[in-house]
Amino acid sequence: MPWELNGNSGIGANHFLGTRNNAALIIKTNTDTAPANLEEVARVTPSSATGRGRVGIGTANPQRALHVEENGIHCGGGGSGYSFSNRETAAFVQNPGAGERWVWFASAGVARLWSGTEKLTVTPAGDVGIGIGTANPQRRLHVENTEIHSGGSIAGLSFGNRETPQFVNGPGAGERWVWYASAGVARLWSGNDKVTVTTAGTLTATTKNFRINHPLDPERRFLIHACLEGPENAVYYRGQGRLEGGHARVQLPDYFEALARPDGRTVIVTSCCEENEPISVLAASGIVNGAFNVRAADDRNPEQPFYWEVKAARADVESLETEEYKAEDRSAAARGLARVGPTGT
Repeated sequence: MPWELNGNSGIGANHFLGTRNNAALIIKTNTDTAPANLEEVARVTPSSATGRGRVGIGTANPQRALHVEENGIHCGGGGSGYSFSNRETAAFVQNPGAGERWVWFASAGVARLWSGTEKLTVTPAGDVGIGIGTANPQRRLHVENTEIHSGGSIAGLSFGNRETPQFVNGPGAGERWVWYASAGVARLWSGNDKVTVTTAGTLTATTKNFRINHPLDPERRFLIHACLEGPENAVYYRGQGRLEGGHARVQLPDYFEALARPDGRTVIVTSCCEENEPISVLAASGIVNGAFNVRAADDRNPEQPFYWEVKAARADVESLETEEYKAEDRSAAARGLARVGPTGT
């Protein structure tokens, strides 16, 4: 039965358009305006015992079930999109709940990746939203409901200085920074490690300071102060007091004994002068049960006012190791991470 140009009737299950003898089904059209000059536009390769035939458009050797060369594939209309299944899912799943099927489509000018709900969006400006509720990403990459993870031997999160227009592989003036972790310690790197944070919460840096608006000139100046450093993890308390009959007792916070080591505690008292009143020399006792006594060494002013200050090492953390050798293997690892780790992120 020949195939009619205006359609066939009486078509049954044994009627088909195809080829035999292991030959491809080829479709040709004329080239430009030359009717006799035919050019192949599509072919269907023969099936075999191991697989069905493939459709090639613009290629005589299709490598997939549908293989298009020289042009793109377009899908338009109200239901347009590209649907693809999870490779381990055997059947078509209309309403995927566990990633059995995915669809790329666009709506309201935004590209969207869907699998039950929208998982990823891309705006015309190139902003990418990942997760639930990111149809309107606010940055180039906007992630909701989870964190961003980087793993492996060169894991880290690299970010550039905002005034540096290009990527700088070996920053020497803060052009690029990397947060990464090695040996269980988080490290902020820019040419070398600048800050480290241990799992115990110990932060190490060359200096630690604050910068605030200047209290007397906030519109034009900053005020900068640095931390006072010492060879111990310590706390201090200070205040004012006054003798009564030549004696005084200062009570420290109720948690002091639990927080401070019993050894190495120090107390400083300083006499205050008030107009022309006489001044007594003062002395302080040691700290017992969270308190200490102050008394005058003479009877010149039994109501002597004073300042006091207490310092003590913390008992809730290990004693600070103030000197350590640079282990060779650790130095090599640090050099390798500074060179390799940050550049791969």
